[in-house]
Amino acid sequence: MVQNLNRRSGKAGRWFKGGAICLLLATASSWAVEDQPAAVGLRGLIPSKSPQGLQSKDFELLDGNWAEWGTQTNELVEKLYSEDPLDVAAQRDLLAKLKAKVAVMQTALNDVSYTQLHRPLADLHGLLARRVEFNTAVLDILDSD
Repeated sequence: MVQNLNRRSGKAGRWFKGGAICLLLATASSWAVEDQPAAVGLRGLIPSKSPQGLQSKDFELLDGNWAEWGTQTNELVEKLYSEDPLDVAAQRDLLAKLKAKVAVMQTALNDVSYTQLHRPLADLHGLLARRVEFNTAVLDILDSD
């Protein structure tokens, strides 16, 4: 009889310990969630690294008169995809600057005097134009709340 009672209290003790551990883990995980900064605009929705095809090595393909322009555009792209704490207004400003860069690329693609740069410009233009439009649409949706 005493052995039965000890066996029952052992099971209850294990259940109590298991419940206490679950409660502790749930509390600790909720603290971890609270400590994370809230997503602002695109932060947390887009990667924190420039996407394939829009990295510095891709902009380095632009040479001659386009080299400095490529470097400036690359810096804007890297800033968009960095972990810098930009607010929504700064993100919109950055996207507007990138949209202007996309327009310059489109003008150059339409000009036959830039045929030697057509391939790298077309690749960069296609990738960047889609990303700028998509990210602008995401901000518009987030602001519509």
